[in-house]
Amino acid sequence: MIAESGGKELFDEIKAEYFALHKDIFIKEVVQAITQNDFSAIIEQVSAPNLTGEQCCSWKETLAYVIAYEDNSKVKQVARALGD
Repeated sequence: MIAESGGKELFDEIKAEYFALHKDIFIKEVVQAITQNDFSAIIEQVSAPNLTGEQCCSWKETLAYVIAYEDNSKVKQVARALGD
């Protein structure tokens, strides 16, 4: 909240640093995707074979986040990507 009063650039910088340092994968991946309105990293992670075994969420959860937070035009595109 304090960083927000310093302007958009400072707020974005603090947000990026917070997510980079956070250890909880849900916060690091899902909450970051929601705040940045960019689900591409989660979609890629769920769609691709995961070598580390650590995943933030399933494809069903990913689709639910996209439906809840994205506009309708992107939902079909994401559903197709998750289905492939």
